[in-house]
Amino acid sequence: MIRAVLAVALAVALLGVSLPVVEEAGRAHSDARVTNQLDRVESAAQALRAQSVAATQGVTARRTLSLSLPERTWAHPGLARLTVPGPGDRVGVTWRVEGGAKHSRRLLGGDVVGPPGGLTLREGGTARVALLLRPNGTVQLWRLNFIVERGATAAHGTARPAVG
Repeated sequence: MIRAVLAVALAVALLGVSLPVVEEAGRAHSDARVTNQLDRVESAAQALRAQSVAATQGVTARRTLSLSLPERTWAHPGLARLTVPGPGDRVGVTWRVEGGAKHSRRLLGGDVVGPPGGLTLREGGTARVALLLRPNGTVQLWRLNFIVERGATAAHGTARPAVG
């Protein structure tokens, strides 16, 4: 009987000591996933600027990406908030995963911006975005939303700002 009580007490103590470490590892993993996705955005924006010419009228150079942002699971916290500031706000992209610290990063030296008013994502999962090259050399990041009524498809969708 005493052995069983000691075994349970030891198991509870080990669990209590290890849980904070597991939670911190989950936060680090989720932060790394967000950083990885921002690296992809920065690489795509850099390639867009290097390989395209911005149009002053009409259709501009554009690339689309599917971002895979962390979702909440039993082992990993999800994305709490990711914000891309609008044009003129050169503060950089900020993000935070659930229970983690706030991070900030300037993509291409602040030349990657959101639509007017900025872009905010409040949950993880897959987010389709478009990168649009502007005449001033900045790259705007827009979230793609598609209306599925009346036969509209992703091929016919247009970039619109959205709060996700």
